[in-house]
Amino acid sequence: MWNEELTEALAEQPHPDLAHIRTVWQDILTDDGRAMKLAYHEFLHTGQTELLRPL
Repeated sequence: MWNEELTEALAEQPHPDLAHIRTVWQDILTDDGRAMKLAYHEFLHTGQTELLRPL
């Protein structure tokens, strides 16, 4: 997913500048990183809940 976004951003400019690439990359990392952190937190919470549940 993120690689498609970066590829599209690079394709928009015939001679992409590094500042633009860094900006696009940082936006992708921020958005995807947040989603990954939330998913990981939910995974840990669910795992702990199940492991600590009385049998």
